[in-house]
Amino acid sequence: MSNQKAEIVDVIANLFRRRGYDGVSLGDISAATGLGKSSLYHHFPGGKEEMASTVVEQAASNMQAFVFTPLMAGDSLESRIDGMISSVTGIYGGGDDPCLLASLLSSDENGPLAERAGELIRLWADRIANALRAEGIERKEARRRGILAVALIQGGLITSKAFDSGEPFKEAMATARTVLLAR
Repeated sequence: MSNQKAEIVDVIANLFRRRGYDGVSLGDISAATGLGKSSLYHHFPGGKEEMASTVVEQAASNMQAFVFTPLMAGDSLESRIDGMISSVTGIYGGGDDPCLLASLLSSDENGPLAERAGELIRLWADRIANALRAEGIERKEARRRGILAVALIQGGLITSKAFDSGEPFKEAMATARTVLLAR
């Protein structure tokens, strides 16, 4: 992907993250990118759907690099969990930035974007569970903790937005860490 297209995808991702797929028009994308609609169609012949698909695939790549990789790097489970938590805290601006996947999941009800976003959320819980299983935690318990950690993180984001404060997110992250590292 060219630098220009990557920059355009970042702008579109931010719009979808903040307003959801349905809350963003092609005019909004044009205004935010500074590109006319014909230029947008040049980069994305499939229109808004192709833009959204590209954004979701970029999110998948980012999750691999910034969320899943830390779960595999490090000598101890604690260092791997802390690496993921640090990355996730950065990605979500300490609780100030909504989750792109959650925004797409809720705005494209039962559509392909929601399906792919749901796959990525489930993969996140599975990757956490795999990290826990590698430390000897039983499969069912590792899965339960992985799902709970993702639920805490996502809930913390929503609650932080509702209270206009990053504190609920920080508390959710601390609780997720405790849940994941419990022996």
